[in-house]
Amino acid sequence: MLGGFAAEELREFLASGEKLRFEHFNEPEVSVLIAVWNKAYFTLRCLRALLAAQERLEVIVVDNDSTDETAALLAQVEGIQVIRNKVNEGFLLATNRAAAAARGRDLLLLNSDAFVRPDAISAAVATLRSAPDIGAVGGRLVLPDGKLQEAGSIIWSDGSTQGYARDAVPEAGEAMFQRDVDYCSGAFLLTPRATWERLGGFDQIYAPAYYEEVDYCLRLREIGLRTVFEPDAVVDHFEFGSEGKRGDAVALSMRNRRTFRHRHATRLLTHHFPPAPGNVLIGRHATPARARRRLLVMDDFVPLNSLGSGFPRLREILAAIAAAGWSVTFYPTNQAEVDWAATRREIPREIEIVVNGGSPGLASFLAARAGYFDAVLVSRPHNMATLKQTGGADILAQSGTRVIYDAEALFSLREIEQARVLGTPLSREEADGLIRSELALCAGSDAVVCVSEEEAKVFREHLPETAPVPICVLSHPTTARVGAPGFDARHGFLFVGRLLEKTAPNWDGLLWFIRECWPAVREALPGVTLTVAGRVHQEHEELLQPGVRLLGSVDDLGPLYDAARIFVAPIRFAAGVPIKILEATAAGLPCAGTRLMARQMSFDAGVEMVAEDDPEALAREVVALYGDASAWTSMRDAAGGRISREHGADHFRQALRRVLDEPVRAPAEAAFTQLSGTSADQALEPQNDAQRIERVAEVWGGALPPTEAEQWSRFPLSHPVVKAAMNRRATGNPEHDGYWLLRSNILAADGALPVPRAVSLCCGAGAVERDLVRRGLISRCTGYDLAPDAINTARMVAASEGLEGLDYAVRDLERVGLDEKGLDLVVAHQGVHHLSRLETVFDSVHAALRPGGLFHVDEFVGPNRFQWTDRQLEEMTAWVRSLPERYRVMTGGSIKDSVGRATVAEMIAYDPSEAVRSSDIERLISERFEILERRPLGGTLAMMALADIGHNFDPNSVEAVSYLDKLLCREEELMAAGEIGSDFVVLIARRQA
Repeated sequence: MLGGFAAEELREFLASGEKLRFEHFNEPEVSVLIAVWNKAYFTLRCLRALLAAQERLEVIVVDNDSTDETAALLAQVEGIQVIRNKVNEGFLLATNRAAAAARGRDLLLLNSDAFVRPDAISAAVATLRSAPDIGAVGGRLVLPDGKLQEAGSIIWSDGSTQGYARDAVPEAGEAMFQRDVDYCSGAFLLTPRATWERLGGFDQIYAPAYYEEVDYCLRLREIGLRTVFEPDAVVDHFEFGSEGKRGDAVALSMRNRRTFRHRHATRLLTHHFPPAPGNVLIGRHATPARARRRLLVMDDFVPLNSLGSGFPRLREILAAIAAAGWSVTFYPTNQAEVDWAATRREIPREIEIVVNGGSPGLASFLAARAGYFDAVLVSRPHNMATLKQTGGADILAQSGTRVIYDAEALFSLREIEQARVLGTPLSREEADGLIRSELALCAGSDAVVCVSEEEAKVFREHLPETAPVPICVLSHPTTARVGAPGFDARHGFLFVGRLLEKTAPNWDGLLWFIRECWPAVREALPGVTLTVAGRVHQEHEELLQPGVRLLGSVDDLGPLYDAARIFVAPIRFAAGVPIKILEATAAGLPCAGTRLMARQMSFDAGVEMVAEDDPEALAREVVALYGDASAWTSMRDAAGGRISREHGADHFRQALRRVLDEPVRAPAEAAFTQLSGTSADQALEPQNDAQRIERVAEVWGGALPPTEAEQWSRFPLSHPVVKAAMNRRATGNPEHDGYWLLRSNILAADGALPVPRAVSLCCGAGAVERDLVRRGLISRCTGYDLAPDAINTARMVAASEGLEGLDYAVRDLERVGLDEKGLDLVVAHQGVHHLSRLETVFDSVHAALRPGGLFHVDEFVGPNRFQWTDRQLEEMTAWVRSLPERYRVMTGGSIKDSVGRATVAEMIAYDPSEAVRSSDIERLISERFEILERRPLGGTLAMMALADIGHNFDPNSVEAVSYLDKLLCREEELMAAGEIGSDFVVLIARRQA
């Protein structure tokens, strides 16, 4: 349909003789590079869209020997540069040619079937210039049917790609936040010209087209530059409209994908996830951004400043969390649509905002993202109640997600005060009941956040000692105004607040002040005015008294704060912290109000603010302060000092960091059927932890095989030839294993060797720890394991070798976790895949490490319960059957003829902990830590192919080694082609500060 309309537009344009005129700039900001081949009707639309752009543009069109009306069209366009090719050299070479002729500071790669919306280029340029390490910017591509083509794109470990949020509505929340991505489509891609030239433009190996921009963005990453998706750069794209035939794109894409995969094989395997629906949420962020901790924040509305009622404080919380490096998602429980223009002005662009979810959709949203968030911050009691009533709290508990209850305000205190003010006070029993009912919402939370020490005391007094919860105070950050006008430059009074609800505290307090206090103030100070700023109820006649000015909504309160002499806050019932008093005080404006306001601010009445509940006394004190410059200055300075100390930005950030970095409480006990994992595991997992522990200890507490050759059959990866191959994959040297990587990473971070404080998870008989001491990597280390016999062996051997720095203890890490703090290093060697409560364990490791501490993992990350793929079984069996019979004699004497797959039930019966959630390990670590190194070791064929027959392969036999080399080479070939993954990896992860 679009092609037909565009063709008609072209006919009309050519017949009219109309000219498209682009302004010429001697120093253009952006050079727009457009390669065209036929389909002139798309080129016309593309150029018309560019005319509405706000940037200083240079447009360069390369005509790839078009045979349609393209030449006639370009003849009616002025102010652009046209390069005419004698042959169709394709998109890639034409784009490189255009870039060589460009003069702009930045280059915009633009398809002729891509039509920029008016502010798209400006938004992209602003993002590109916002940080020096941004190498490219892309935008939202919208298809003709009104759905998204992509909002940034993902590169998978097999070299395939996926446009994120494809087929979503254009303003879906998941598409409307800025983030680092693997790459953005070359249909619209902005990059600095200097960077383009540094990389040599598009690599011509991908000519004529496809995968060139994927390769370019990956090469940007290799030199330390980011590719950023900018949601406000919106482009309408007629996908494949600029190519000849649909089949051409598929064929070229498949060919170039193979080229791309081979060129970037190591990075794809070490930095990218396999293509799977469960990896999309993580994959939508590029490394290292995908390693950030993730926080979900819930409140009624997107917290814009104009809403008041605690929302400005939450806005500051969101900004501070994002600035601290967290990935933040905001879930409005009472808002269906988002005003994106207003949101962009106040909310950090990198925060994801969920659209059209609301309270009804909360449970399904949490279920869809189970295990994705490290923590959830729930603001206001009714939202915590909704979380529990919808089952959302159970979903979070099952995945080990930390829940933080942000009380925002103790609303029961407000109800109690309101009843007293209205002359119907509650009895002590009724008041206590209200408070207890509200505080009951804290049950199950890992922390409670209050806005003031006053309210924190109430929580501490009423929460039962049997269920202690950390209580944190997090007020509203305020920055004192420097150079605010003094006493003589100010006149009149000021009130700021929303006045849309007549039952709300603002209306009650202002009306009380106008009726009871204002007449006396006006009598003492004739002609003085009370300025009121804030949206007001349409029926507001009772507020219209002499000297009262109602301004309505005011965007910039600064001039009002600078002009007034006294700020009034006559609120008689409220909860939380009065943000307007904070703002007024920070602006250099002394405040007057009720004693409730002084208590909530922890201000001393008469020193840091005027505070009286009796209207005559309040009027008298206000008049006195208004006329006394010395008292006015003293009160302003005293209050300003208090808020600088207790509400300054640094104080706020430190308090917030304490809230978010609080050690994670172990989740409530739950049967494994409630934990994330494979469905087969969930159905068959034993419910009795005592049985689990007993069986695991029995399996792994026994003696090792008596000979080295027999160990190769039980533990095939210990065979010298296999070990050398895996070492080479880890470090490039067959003699150096993954712990050499650890050494280099410690030294690169200016760390001293040996490391003084380390812990080892699932240490077994202690061989790894002893080896690390001998290598000089660690000096003191505690090893933990579930099997008492293994721990006893570890202790005895360490003592016999005189290794005093080693200690060992029996510990169920899934139940207890680590209790150390400030560790330099945590090591996990081939044991983590036996743990089911991985979230708990990894959160415990995160809490135990110091900022910058390292987590070294040498681990099996293959299929859960050893449910090998059919391809693995086929390849392993084929290799086994290629061997002479003497190599296939198993330890029991029978002949190995194939490699099979035990059922999940058989696996559990043998060892209920074996590979219980192995396939989740990498994802969960990457969600919590910054991944410094990821080295795939293979083992995908070798482990099971050699099981029970490894003793037959003498490492000194040329023939035996040749058979092993054949297996290992085939394994490497299949991994490089993306046909199998690596079942074993070395990860070095860092806890970020």
